[in-house]
Amino acid sequence: MERQALSAMVGGNGLKLGGACAAARTLIYSARTIWSQSSSSISGSSSSLPSRRWAVYLVSYARGHSDTTARVSSSSSSDSLPSIPGGFRGLRAAPLKTGAGAQRCAGADIGADEDHFFDRRPSWGRLSSRSPRGCRRDRRSGGGGWIRCHVSSSGHSAGDGATNGASSSSSSSQETNYDYDVLTIGAGSGGVRASRFVAGFGAKVAVCELPFALTSSDSKGGVGGTCVIRGCVPKKLLVYGSQFAHEFLASKGFGWSFDKEPSHDWVTLIDNKNKEIQRLTGVYRKLLDGSKVDLLEGRAKLVGPHTVEVGSKRYTAKNILLAVGGRPFVPDIPGKEYGITSDEALELPERPQSICIIGGGYIALEFASIFNALGTETHVLIRQPKVLRGFDEEIRDFLGEQLQTRGIKIHNRASPVSVEKDADTGKLVLTTDKGEKITTEVVMFATGRKPRTERLGAEEVGVELDSSGAIKCLYVIRL
Repeated sequence: MERQALSAMVGGNGLKLGGACAAARTLIYSARTIWSQSSSSISGSSSSLPSRRWAVYLVSYARGHSDTTARVSSSSSSDSLPSIPGGFRGLRAAPLKTGAGAQRCAGADIGADEDHFFDRRPSWGRLSSRSPRGCRRDRRSGGGGWIRCHVSSSGHSAGDGATNGASSSSSSSQETNYDYDVLTIGAGSGGVRASRFVAGFGAKVAVCELPFALTSSDSKGGVGGTCVIRGCVPKKLLVYGSQFAHEFLASKGFGWSFDKEPSHDWVTLIDNKNKEIQRLTGVYRKLLDGSKVDLLEGRAKLVGPHTVEVGSKRYTAKNILLAVGGRPFVPDIPGKEYGITSDEALELPERPQSICIIGGGYIALEFASIFNALGTETHVLIRQPKVLRGFDEEIRDFLGEQLQTRGIKIHNRASPVSVEKDADTGKLVLTTDKGEKITTEVVMFATGRKPRTERLGAEEVGVELDSSGAIKCLYVIRL
């Protein structure tokens, strides 16, 4: 059965980025590519579409914020590749030839009998000798990174449904009356920005999102997504609030004195944080409204290559962009139901007297620093010998020493085995694979994130997911 196009799919783990803003840039590029396929009567562009089947795959996983995989596909009767308006000029659509002979990826010849990758490893301005011109970094994008262009030589056309669960769009010559030109599922930083950008070219755009709630669930979400509601922004507010403890302590050496030691009210901090989050999500709603992007509130499910079901209603779109993001991953161990994640940590009704955070990444360490500064006995459990796996070794060494100097207890080379609740004290007892038992009021899992593709209907319309729920892709771009 021919798989017709889901013009963009989101939910993978191929690209490591610094935050939701970087994910938004990736989605904006996919939105530009989508819109370059639109008719000149809408977009005002006279650029034609390629005669050969072509595809651009964008994979991004914004570390700790959003998980995005995007695929754009199309076919047409023209020989030229679509122009991409503005920005990312170094990234061009790569045609997938279906016949024999050499292939061309953004200006570089490729043998027809092999799969070929162009890699540009982190070089901070120095281009790899293997990188074609079409794969060079956009100079305006800032720091280093790498771009990998993969052109499959297996001869699959975009509509044969034979590879990677990717589905193809119907020919642009087949005009259909859709409700929207672009329909985005997910109103996080990437989804909102991409939707507004496309609407700016005159497209009719809608974005689907679950009703607002401060803590994410299967039925709750909110415009703004992880970064605004339960990620970067609220976490940084707590980081800022916790830093005053050190300032008060240091001020004594500069002549400051207090009649009594400063105290902190956790409830006030959380209440004011929530007010700011509600204000910001209102700002995001106004941005969508100002860009004439319709907001469809409810759970969205793919029911066809161009059809999305939201609640009891169905909407059709020429292009579908999935910006569903991700959620915290909790390891499957006995007693995991007693633990919390970063979502719940931002909504604790009171500051715990003790906490054990499982994980050694930056999310775990930020929360460890917050609770430690506010007076909570803090434990960090990591499998590695040092914190922040993948970071510079000097940073890992120095930061680990500083955390312990401030009183954070780091338990390295250990993994959680179980969590039990003491019936007498109500406290939690975490047991490690080394036999150590850590007793605390709260156990928090900061053990990574997973794509939020469950109940999306992706596989039902022919899109393959891997074991983690990420959408399988060929083409990876890292900026």
